[in-house]
Amino acid sequence: MTDTASQATTPPAEAEHRPLVPFFVLVSVSAIPFWVAAAMVDITDRTPIGLPLSALMFACPVIAAGILTYRHGGRPELVRLLKRAVDYSSERRGSYVFAMVATPTIALMSYGVAWLMGLVHFSGWPTPLAAVPVLLLAFLLAAAFEELGWTGYATDPLRRRFGALGAGLILGAFWGAWHLLPLIQAHHGPLWIVSWFVGTIALRTIVVWLYYKSGKSVLTATLMHAMANVCAAAIPDYTMTHSLLISGVLTAIVASAVTLRAQPRRRG
Repeated sequence: MTDTASQATTPPAEAEHRPLVPFFVLVSVSAIPFWVAAAMVDITDRTPIGLPLSALMFACPVIAAGILTYRHGGRPELVRLLKRAVDYSSERRGSYVFAMVATPTIALMSYGVAWLMGLVHFSGWPTPLAAVPVLLLAFLLAAAFEELGWTGYATDPLRRRFGALGAGLILGAFWGAWHLLPLIQAHHGPLWIVSWFVGTIALRTIVVWLYYKSGKSVLTATLMHAMANVCAAAIPDYTMTHSLLISGVLTAIVASAVTLRAQPRRRG
C-alpha cells in the first residue's frame, strides 16, 4: 500500500470518542455460541497447539467494531476501518520488522533459558516445518480480524481516557479474560493460564506502544499477534508451563522497557 493510501485509512479524530462499553459487551456476547460449541465438542486433540472450537471466536472483535462503526459513521467509516487491516507505510518499515521479530526473539530466548535450566529437551518440532507457512497465513487472518477490533477500534478511545500504558493494561486484561474459558476448554491448568495471562497483558502493552510508534498502523498489531501464535505452534515446548512462565517474564521486561522509553524525558 502506498503512503497516500495509508494516510487515507488513518482514523478520524472522532475515533477517540467511540463507545467502549457496547464494544466490549458485543465482543463478549458474540463469543458465547463459540464457547458453548467448544463445551459440546472437544477437538483439541486434532488442532494445532490444541486449539478448542471456541478459537473461532477470533471474528467477534471485528464484528463488534463493524457494527458500532457502521451505526455511528455509516458505510464510509466502516470501509475506512476495514482498510486499516493493510495500512502499510514504507516510512515505518522498522516498526513492521520489530513486529515480526520481537515475539520470535522472546520465544527463542525463553526456550534457551528453559533448556539451560534443564526444563526442556529437544524432541522434535511440534509442527511440521512445511506447515508453518500455512499456519502463518491462518494466524495472520485471525489476527487481522481481532486487531481491527482491539487496535483499530478500541485502542484510541482507551488511550484518550487512560493514556497509552493504561490502554495496554486494560485492553490486555480484557483480551486475557476473554480467552479464559477457551484456555480452560483447551485443558490448561491454573499456573499455565496465569503465566499466559501475564505474557498477554505485557504483549498488549508492547502492541499499543508499537501502534503509536508506527503512526497508528493496525498492521503492526496484526503482525505481532500472528507471530506470537506461530511461535506457540512452531517452537518446541514453548507452550509448556515453565517455558510460558519464562516467556511471560521476558515479555514483561520488554514491555517495561518500551514503556519507560516512551515516557517524556525531564529537562534540567
